[in-house]
Amino acid sequence: DIDLLKKALSELGKEYDQAKVNTLASDYETKKKNLIDYNNQVKNNILSGISQTTSSGGASESNVVILKAEKISLESDDFSKLSAAFKKAERSYNIAKVCKLFSQSTNNDEYKIIIQNMNINDVGYSDYVKKRKADRASDDVLKIEIKNAIVSTIGKILDEKY
Repeated sequence: DIDLLKKALSELGKEYDQAKVNTLASDYETKKKNLIDYNNQVKNNILSGISQTTSSGGASESNVVILKAEKISLESDDFSKLSAAFKKAERSYNIAKVCKLFSQSTNNDEYKIIIQNMNINDVGYSDYVKKRKADRASDDVLKIEIKNAIVSTIGKILDEKY
């Protein structure tokens, strides 16, 4: 069981090499900057509108009232698009970091923890491997299935966290 896990983790290390992690980190930082820049632009536009009202002898900042608000479609507005792109980039980058970390592990106790806690298709790791071997699945096929299950499990954990 541990040998298959080691092989799957080795595959993860190849898939999530440092170049890929760096690319995902760069994408994450770009998406983050885009979202922050957009928020700052909106804030500055609002503050600019308030200062124009107050400087023209209108309402003071303390008693500004918005008389009309436009309905925004959440599926199509810029903030939602930028926010969704940021969350997707953040998730991909976090998955890559964890996969990279797992792939570098050499500690048998860590392997045992993964084996004890990972489910593949709602079946415990050891039971899944036994069943697939009984079905005559090759080690190469199992290695890929385990690798995909690791990535999926990391994604599920991240989705629960956020």
